[in-house]
Amino acid sequence: MYTGYLVAYCAEATGGTCYEEIAMACFGKKGQVFTSICMIACNIGFAVSYMVLFKTMMPHVLESILLPHGKTLPAWCANTKNG
Repeated sequence: MYTGYLVAYCAEATGGTCYEEIAMACFGKKGQVFTSICMIACNIGFAVSYMVLFKTMMPHVLESILLPHGKTLPAWCANTKNG
């Protein structure tokens, strides 16, 4: 909660609308670059996590939709080592 409060306080005090603008006002150009690099790494991590979760959950979701109707998943989409 405290971190969220500090970000909101700094955003209001500096007029920044994103982390990079707040970092620029608080720490200068080097702080802005460092924050940009951290945000890029964080967003790449989120994207990879989303892809892993999607790959893990999609066969289960498709099976729950298709199996009651007597259909099965194709081999390339099955929840197996090769799927």
